[in-house]
Amino acid sequence: MPSTLSHPVALSASWQRGPNVTRGGRLACPALAVAADRVHVVWQAGNAIFHSQVNADGCTAAQRICGGAQPHAQIGPDGALHVLFSNDFSGRFEIYHCVWNGRYWDLPLNISLTPGPSWRAQLLIDAAGGEHAVWEDHSPGYATIYYGRRWQGWRWQAGAVPHAAGRRPSALFDAQGRLHLAYQTGEDTLQRSDIYYTLLDQGQWASPQLISSGEHPAAGVRLAVDGQGRVHAVWREKQPQQQLILYASGLPRQWEYPRAISPELTAGAGPLLALGQDRFLHSLWPQATALESAHRDLQQPDWQPPELAAAESGQIGELALAVDAGGRAHAVWVRRLDGEEGELCYGVRESVLPHRVFLPWL
Repeated sequence: MPSTLSHPVALSASWQRGPNVTRGGRLACPALAVAADRVHVVWQAGNAIFHSQVNADGCTAAQRICGGAQPHAQIGPDGALHVLFSNDFSGRFEIYHCVWNGRYWDLPLNISLTPGPSWRAQLLIDAAGGEHAVWEDHSPGYATIYYGRRWQGWRWQAGAVPHAAGRRPSALFDAQGRLHLAYQTGEDTLQRSDIYYTLLDQGQWASPQLISSGEHPAAGVRLAVDGQGRVHAVWREKQPQQQLILYASGLPRQWEYPRAISPELTAGAGPLLALGQDRFLHSLWPQATALESAHRDLQQPDWQPPELAAAESGQIGELALAVDAGGRAHAVWVRRLDGEEGELCYGVRESVLPHRVFLPWL
């Protein structure tokens, strides 16, 4: 990869714009979950959570799930759609879990049950179908990371991750059943914030490890884990004269020094990261009115130059990214219009894996 990256000037032919999911006021926090034949989109509009599906016929009509904010979606091994969200049902913000079985939504279940406000939850489903969650909790009087899991089919049990004072967790299980967790310290304003990583292995949490440089404020970390148990992370970093998307990978206690995978950026949301076909990393980030992406073949040492995934007439806000079993990268993002009005847009990138042509023997 060249030492100085430039912004792409033309839309990538690999990215295709799909139908807009919805339009309305106060759109925020989109989330994606991909299945074999459809894409589930969940988002916040005002103080409520909505759901739609993208399939061969376009987008289904938006369905209101319930009141709430900051949803996260995941598909279970039985094909059911699980959604976590935060809501003030009992005088403080708690984390709630609900499931859609394809016909109806069950009643939301409070899974945090902590004395302080709980936000920014992420749902995790392990190889055996077990349900887990991480979130940002303020019960101690400051931001810390909580981890919870479901026991006995309905009861959730949760507690603070040791020494993990921070915000905006990102977590994933590996093939060995270990839980990898990263989070940021400090505020979202990129002032005195760093990225830390820890590991839950056989019921024990490792001591948190600094994986950003520690030299410049860093925020908005996202993780991916490959089949070899190697962890990959991206985040936004504010250097003296510019902001960049940085990438690092490693094994527990053996992280490489981070390197830039983006050109110079203006202020905006953090990057996203997803792994497809256990080989291709995809990263996605907003750049003013543009949406840029980059990918890397894990069999190669470098990231490919950034691509222009979308160019909009309005500012791009929050976004979500997921890769399906065929290797296609799906993205949704909020395009800001006038005032509080916005559109929830959808796009898809074709698989990075080249098509192979097999000729018959003569």
